[in-house]
Amino acid sequence: MEEQVPAEQMPAEQALPEQALAEQVRGILKIASGLGDTVQELATHDNLWHAGMNSLASVRVLVALEETFAVEFPDGKLTMEVFASIDSLTRTVLDLQRESGEVL
Repeated sequence: MEEQVPAEQMPAEQALPEQALAEQVRGILKIASGLGDTVQELATHDNLWHAGMNSLASVRVLVALEETFAVEFPDGKLTMEVFASIDSLTRTVLDLQRESGEVL
């Protein structure tokens, strides 16, 4: 599995769009994950499962991400690892947008 670099450690030309998307993902998590305001206290690399997210909440997050960003998570992306952190969710959404031609 490819090691992921937190957004705050990315080159400047990549960090801004990813950081903005990460904040949108954070907002979705605040509402859909059941973690509420706790999400604001998490670093982008913190484990959402350890923070208290459960599988039912991950389905709500999935639906909210798909609706918000007009992407569809393929079966191969429906893993605990993808839903483990704000970073991994952000990168997955970016990858799906790029694949669909939504992001340059």
